[in-house]
Amino acid sequence: MKVSIQNSTLLDNREVLLFRLKNSCGAYIEITNYGATLVSAVIPDYQGELQNRILGYKNLEAYFADEYYIGTTIGRIANRISNAKLTVNGEIYHLEKNDGKNSNHGGFSGLNKKIFDYEVSEDKVVFSTVSQDGEGGYPGNLDVRVSYSFTDDNEVIIDYEVKSDKLTPVSLTNHTYFNLSGKQSNATSHFLKVFAEERLEFDENFIPTGKILPLNLNGSLNDGFDFRKFQQISNNMLLKNEKNIKGFNTYFITKESPTSDLKKTAELKEESSGILLEVKTTMPGVQFYTGDYLGDDFLPFEGVCLEAQYFTDFVNRRNFIGSFIEKGRIWKEQIIYHFKNC
Repeated sequence: MKVSIQNSTLLDNREVLLFRLKNSCGAYIEITNYGATLVSAVIPDYQGELQNRILGYKNLEAYFADEYYIGTTIGRIANRISNAKLTVNGEIYHLEKNDGKNSNHGGFSGLNKKIFDYEVSEDKVVFSTVSQDGEGGYPGNLDVRVSYSFTDDNEVIIDYEVKSDKLTPVSLTNHTYFNLSGKQSNATSHFLKVFAEERLEFDENFIPTGKILPLNLNGSLNDGFDFRKFQQISNNMLLKNEKNIKGFNTYFITKESPTSDLKKTAELKEESSGILLEVKTTMPGVQFYTGDYLGDDFLPFEGVCLEAQYFTDFVNRRNFIGSFIEKGRIWKEQIIYHFKNC
């Protein structure tokens, strides 16, 4: 793999760089140290034509005003925290409210707004930063490392390493929007399959009710949430009964793998390109979002997200799978986006 710098700019007198990681087949990804963000994934279709298969801005400066988390690293906690508060060791911490009365994706002080330090090696780029104790309301000084590598088999491998000097919750993810057609089009024409049997039930504010529901809730009838076999996203949208969103913003609980901590959590495919995306992760589930609220440079539904992460609002639900890291312990997780021709 070849690593090169394609562009640079300044923000607050700090350098923001665009890196390109190119494999031996000519495919490449681009990443930036602003938000440890995946900017592009230029992958061949079944005819060998190279096109960008994810959403990205046309220049680095546009990321500084981004409101949609385009390709960014999300944290300290991915997804929503009810009432913007959590309790650690009996102490209540009040978080930044950036989603009504709730906190979402780390609040206003999330990792998506940080300029990361960087190290370049022969086969990867490693971004690092520190989230200070109290930032966003969270306890502990958090050391964060996010590494990107890109294989000759068109796998984007994202590795996370986090440590803290206090007990604190952590759930990082990547917020890439996929459109495998390589064109500006409605991505709900894609077909999705999830390796799950259950999902979290959400209220109208996308906060879990506490219920875990089977995907075959109505027996043999598809209620719109059953993606256990490939379903066209737009078709399932017509079947579901949710008044607050036309598309999906749903957390699927991935089936456990008996042989490995790394599990296949979802597959996404698009007919015109012949591309199949496999999403694998060490984390327990995936948030599926259809980009309903995209705007500015992007159209609603132009890209869909498959965000591997811990259970939504696990900090306030004892029965939910989450992650609290203690002082001296290193939190490690991985996400792999594997682009294949099907």
